[in-house]
Amino acid sequence: MSTTRYISLFLLAAALFWVKSAIGAQQLQLEAKQKHYKIGTYLDILIDSTRSIQYEDLKEPSVKRQFDPCSEESPNFGFRQAWYWLKFRYNDSSPPDLKWLLSIDYPLLDSVDIYFLSDKGYYIKKSAGDNYEFSAREIKMPAFAFSLPYLKEEFHTVYIHVRSDGSNNFPISVVEEQEFFYQARLRDILQAIYAGIFLVMIAYNLFLYASLREESFLYYSLFISGFLLMQMTLKGYAYEFLWPNNPRFANVSHLFAIAFSSIFANHFTVSFLNIKSFYKRLFYLARAIDILAFVYIGAVFVTMAIPTWYNTVTVLAPVIGLVSTALMFTSAIMVMRKGYRPAYFYSVAWAIFLVGICIYSLKFSGLVPHNIFTDNIIQIGSVLQIIFLSLGLADRVKRAEFERNLAQNEMIETLKEKEIFVSQQNAVLEARVVERTTELVAINQEITASINYARLIQAAILPSKEEIKKDLPNSFIIHQPRDIVSGDFYFFKRLGDRVVIAAVDCTGHGVPGGFMSMIGNDLLHEIIEFKKIVNPAEILKELNEGINRTLKQDSSGNTDGMDVALCVYSAKENLLEFAGSCLSAFCVINNELTELKGDKLTIGGINDSKDTRVYRLQQHKVTEPMWVYLTSDGIEDQFGGLKGKKFMRHRLKKMLLDISSLTSEQQTKAVISTMNTWIGHEEQVDDIMLIGFKLEPQS
Repeated sequence: MSTTRYISLFLLAAALFWVKSAIGAQQLQLEAKQKHYKIGTYLDILIDSTRSIQYEDLKEPSVKRQFDPCSEESPNFGFRQAWYWLKFRYNDSSPPDLKWLLSIDYPLLDSVDIYFLSDKGYYIKKSAGDNYEFSAREIKMPAFAFSLPYLKEEFHTVYIHVRSDGSNNFPISVVEEQEFFYQARLRDILQAIYAGIFLVMIAYNLFLYASLREESFLYYSLFISGFLLMQMTLKGYAYEFLWPNNPRFANVSHLFAIAFSSIFANHFTVSFLNIKSFYKRLFYLARAIDILAFVYIGAVFVTMAIPTWYNTVTVLAPVIGLVSTALMFTSAIMVMRKGYRPAYFYSVAWAIFLVGICIYSLKFSGLVPHNIFTDNIIQIGSVLQIIFLSLGLADRVKRAEFERNLAQNEMIETLKEKEIFVSQQNAVLEARVVERTTELVAINQEITASINYARLIQAAILPSKEEIKKDLPNSFIIHQPRDIVSGDFYFFKRLGDRVVIAAVDCTGHGVPGGFMSMIGNDLLHEIIEFKKIVNPAEILKELNEGINRTLKQDSSGNTDGMDVALCVYSAKENLLEFAGSCLSAFCVINNELTELKGDKLTIGGINDSKDTRVYRLQQHKVTEPMWVYLTSDGIEDQFGGLKGKKFMRHRLKKMLLDISSLTSEQQTKAVISTMNTWIGHEEQVDDIMLIGFKLEPQS
C-alpha cells in the first residue's frame, strides 16, 4: 500500500472521529405517550481527569470537542478518579400540564450539580448528593430527582456535573412525574417487604438465642442486621430515615455496614459449622479477617476526617466482601466433606449469595452494566440465603433435639435395666446444679470485674486531688459511692485566671449513674474548655441543652438528668460566682454560715424542645477568709442515728460550721467519722460527696 493511501485513510478516520464528536448523541424528544426514558444513549460525556473544568469553561470550543457520545444505556465508570460532565438535549412536545423529572438512581454519588435553562433564558443550578444534608434535596427521595422546566418547541441542553470519590454509576432517566412517584411507591413497598423479612428473621433468631443460648443465633442476627443496614445505605433509605443531617457519616455508612456484616458473618460461620473442631487453620484465618475488618472500620471513620482516603477505602470494600464470602463458602465445602449435615444447607445458601456478591461487586467496580437485575441481585440472593440458612438452623435444632431425646431414652432404658434410675438421676441433677452454680458464680465474677473496670475508667476521668490542690491548696474532697460505680462526680478546671469547681449528682447510682456522670463530665469539658464559657449560669444552661440533645429527650421519652452546684472563682478579682440546679453552696465566714441556694430547676429531664429555663447567677466578693462547701444530697438523705432518721440539712449545716475552723485534713477525718457514726448498722442509701475549699482575698 502506498504512502499516499495510508495518509488518505488516516485523514478519513480523523474526519469520521471529528464528525462523530461534532454531531454528538441523539436528541431526546419527550412525548405524552411514553412515560419513562432511559437516556444513557442520549448523553454526551466529558471525563475531566484533571478535575478542573467548571461550568463557565463548557463554552470553550476546546472543551466542547472533549464530549463523546455514550453508547451505554447506564454508563458505569467504576472507581476511575475523575469528574464527569454529562449533557443531553431535549424538547418537550407533551402537554404543558405534564411534568417531567430527571432521575439519577444511584444514591451514593457525592455531589451532583444540574444546570437547567430557565423560562427566562438563563441557566439555573440545582444540587444534590450525599455531601449535602438530605433536607437540601429538591425532591425528598432516596435517589436523586430534579424537575425539568417546561420549554416547548425548542431543543435545550441540560448539563450534569458529577463529583464523586466512590463508584461512578450513572443510571439516568427522564420520567413523567406521576410515573416516577408510582415507581417510587412500588420500590418503597418492595423494600419494606424486604426489610420486614429481615426484621422477622432477626427477631426470630434473637428469640431462639434467648431460649437456647446458642451463639450461632446471636451472630446470625447481628450479621443480617448489618446486611440489612448495608442494603438500606446502598438504596439511600438509611440516609433518608436514620442520619439525614449527617452527610459525613452517610458518605461512609455503606462501607461501615459491609465490614460490620462481614465480621459477624465470619463469627456465624465459625460457630455454626463448628470450624474450630474441624480445621483450626481456617478458624485462625477467620479471626485474622475479623481483625482486618475491624481495622477497616477504623479507617472508615478516619475517612470522615481525611476525605482523601475515601477512594482507597471504597475500593477495598468489595474486596472485604468477596474475601469473607469466599472464606465462608470454602469452609462450608470442607466441613461438608467431613459429613457434617448443617454444612449442606450452609453451602447452598452461600453459593447463591456468593454469586450475588460477585455480580454486585463487578457492577460496583464498573465491570458489568448497571440494571435492575445487577442492582437487586444481592437482595434476591440474600432472601434466598436466609431461607436456606434458616432451614439449616432449624435442621440443626431439630437434629440436636433428636439426639438429645435419643440419648435420654437410652439413659432411661439403661437405668431401668440396672434399677438405679433414681440414684443416677439425682446424681445427674446434682451435677447440673453444681455446674449451673459454677456458671453463675463465674458470670457474677465477670460482671463484678467489668463494673470494677468501669470504676477505674470513671476514676481516670475525674481530676486528681493533687491537681485541685495546686490552685486550691486548702481543700478536700470526700467521694464515697454507694455501689462500685458512682452517680455523683466532681469537676475541676482552670481557665485563664479562673477556676471552675462543681459537685454533680446524677440520676440514679451504680452503672446507670456512672453512664450519666461520664456524659455530664464530657459536656462540662466541652462547654468550658472548647466553648470558653465561664459564667456559671450560662454553663448550667449549656449543660441542660447538652443533656437534652445527647439523650434526645424531646423524642425518646428519657427523663434522666442531674443536680449541680457550680462555682467559678477569680483570685485576680477576688470574686466567687455561683449557680445551682437543686443544689446549694454553703459559705462560712467568721464562724457564720450562709447558704447560696440553687434554683429549683434540674439539668435535663424535660421532654420539651421549647424548654427556656434560666439559672440565676449569684456573686460574692471575697474580702476575708472563707470556707466554701459543695455537696450532693447523699449526706442529707442518709438514714441513721438512734431512731433511723435522715441526717437532714440542719445537721449538715451544723457539721460544716463545726469543722470550718479545722485544717482540710482534719475536716476530712471529722466528716467521715461523723457519717460512719451516724450510719451505724444502716446501709448507705446514696452516693456521698462533699467538696470543701478555702478562699482568701488576694492583694
